[in-house]
Amino acid sequence: MYFIDMDVRVATLIYKDGKFLLVQEATSIIYGLWNWSQGKVDDGESYEDAAVREVKEETGFNIKIKEKITIIKNPFPGTKEIHVFLGEIETGEISFDTGEILQVKWFTFEEITEMKDKLTGERVYKTISYFLYKV
Repeated sequence: MYFIDMDVRVATLIYKDGKFLLVQEATSIIYGLWNWSQGKVDDGESYEDAAVREVKEETGFNIKIKEKITIIKNPFPGTKEIHVFLGEIETGEISFDTGEILQVKWFTFEEITEMKDKLTGERVYKTISYFLYKV
């Protein structure tokens, strides 16, 4: 019997003053596309702790988790699910590893709508839309 190792990921939506914080990916498969802060959950790490760590690594901001927005099942090959959180910035300033991230930038929903084809996937746009609908 063969088992496929499926990872679990976390993503964090950061919304402040009518804008969303997105990162531009430097990873080869999704190079240049915009995404929320996202990454793999390490063994023994809680989803919330992983989300806080990923935001710090990818944006430079220290955040607190406000709530879980959704869980996206089977988002792409090799990933079982993405737990998406709403995060709130506590401290920090934009800082990131240029080997992983090209840019960190704030966008309005209108700007995100205009650049849907430059997002890492439709799941990002749908989740942002869902978040705004329930606010």
